[in-house]
Amino acid sequence: METGGTTVLDAGGTYLNGTSATIDGTLTANDNSTFAIAGSGAKTLSLASTTSFWDTTADAPDGKTVTGTIHMRGTCCSTVATSITGNPVVMRSTPAYTGRLGTC
Repeated sequence: METGGTTVLDAGGTYLNGTSATIDGTLTANDNSTFAIAGSGAKTLSLASTTSFWDTTADAPDGKTVTGTIHMRGTCCSTVATSITGNPVVMRSTPAYTGRLGTC
């Protein structure tokens, strides 16, 4: 997504099936939405600014690289053979939601 662009993830799923995604604009992940990184080969997610997700799934076994900061409000789901490297993945909790790790 280019600078100045906006995308809203509603309840349901949005899937990255290529090798990389660059988010230079604004990505808003509404409650009960899912952003998934899947498929063969290593994946790269580049975020120009801190992005808050509800649920994410990262199950590409060749690894993921995250550039930028992710705040989790729901479940960060990853297979045992998967690791996410790069900048922080922050688990956020409030009375309204709880960020947590899970396995897929």
